[in-house]
This record gives sequence, structure tokens and C-alpha cells, in this order.
Amino acid sequence: MDLAGVPFCDCTGLSALMAANRGAKERGAVLRLRSVPCAVAWLLRLTHTRDAFVIE
Repeated sequence: MDLAGVPFCDCTGLSALMAANRGAKERGAVLRLRSVPCAVAWLLRLTHTRDAFVIE
């Protein structure tokens, strides 16, 4: 998932990412995050969810 055009992410966006990640894992796939902007990276670090994703 390319996040280059995402300037902001709140708990709703994070919840959607987590649900997409969970759905991918249930199907044996991997959700990869690309071009993660600083604001989103900060949110992932703050919420301790960074390790839940493969970040390229």
C-alpha cells in the first residue's frame, strides 16, 4: 500500500490499516507499506504498531 499521498492519519486510519493487515494475514498474504510519510511513521511508533507491518 503506497501511502505517499497520505498527509495525516488518526486512530480511524490506523484501525483501517490494522484491519487490512489482519485480512491479508488471514489470506496468507503480506500487507506492505510504502512511502510512509513522517506523520504516519510517528503514529505507528507512538502506538507501538510499527512492527505489525512490513515497511519498505
